[in-house]
Amino acid sequence: MQMHVWSWLDVIRGEVDWTELRRHDRCFLRLESPGKDWAVEQAILQRGSGLDLEVGLESWTAEEVGSMTLRPGVILAQAQWWRGWCHVLWGIRRRLDEAPPTVFCTSPPEEVAILFHKHSCQMRLEAAAVPCPTASGIITGGYAEIRELMERREGGWKRLFLKPCHGSSASGVVALEVSPRHGIQARSTVEMRSATRGRGELFNSRRVKLYTDPVQVEQLCEAVSRHRAYAQQWVPKAGWQGLRMDLRVVVIAGRARHVVPRLSEAPMTNLQLGGRRGEAEELRAHMGEEAWQRLIMTAEAAAAAFATSLHVSLDIAPTSGFRRFLVLEANAFGDFLPDLLWEGRETYDWELDAMLAQVSTSGA
Repeated sequence: MQMHVWSWLDVIRGEVDWTELRRHDRCFLRLESPGKDWAVEQAILQRGSGLDLEVGLESWTAEEVGSMTLRPGVILAQAQWWRGWCHVLWGIRRRLDEAPPTVFCTSPPEEVAILFHKHSCQMRLEAAAVPCPTASGIITGGYAEIRELMERREGGWKRLFLKPCHGSSASGVVALEVSPRHGIQARSTVEMRSATRGRGELFNSRRVKLYTDPVQVEQLCEAVSRHRAYAQQWVPKAGWQGLRMDLRVVVIAGRARHVVPRLSEAPMTNLQLGGRRGEAEELRAHMGEEAWQRLIMTAEAAAAAFATSLHVSLDIAPTSGFRRFLVLEANAFGDFLPDLLWEGRETYDWELDAMLAQVSTSGA
């Protein structure tokens, strides 16, 4: 078996020999996450410069991006980044359209683009009747619009998550709540820092910070909204082992193959933020088989909304008593779970089996 590895930087710069796809009887093209490589991030941001963005969203010129140096944790023009990312993905799609029918793409570029747009993702899930927390449209009115969502006389959301459409790993997410006793307060890993070139900047940290100053809360929400964001109702999650919990479920070829309970005292349960990984079999015994099967059915129904993707990673919140399971987000990647076995196998083992089965059934 031959394997060719192309870097994202080579793809973006046009330095990949795409004719390689024609030299094999059959082959798979696997797209990986662009990761945290600064040169790749710069190149994607530059591709996104000059492309149409909504008024008020943060943007940088190609020259400004080119002059930047790496600053770990900085959140830069996420909507512009997504535009550039789509530009790269459409280029891959054109190459795939020119390839022979024996080339199988495990994560089709058009689905990756949607999976990197959380609001569009939620709209697709809702259209497929997959249960999700209620969501707003794209926030265009800044903090005033967010407060209106929370203070409506009928059906106001006293608690919500403000989510950038194109972030990952809780980047830029703000958990907001308002109460008669405490007023408005926010929890987020985002830190606001002094202006650079006349612009205030946001940085990610690994610590969930509590904001109680109403002025700071407003500044934070305004800044996050400039990256294209929406609000999602904050639904109380089921607790387990004295902590909040949600679940990462990896669905491969339509089947839920890995379930990872994520436990935390904070509203964000991401493992890189200090969340603790629970044992799936222990949770299964705790919630009971009927609830477990509802979880699996929910995950597989959500993945079916992205049916041409070999694998989809879901973030799912169980409600109190495990009565319902709500899909919070769907992710194009997130299938790298080192040393985590499901029925004795890793995610990549299941994916390889699914690829070989696809070749077999296609007759290639």
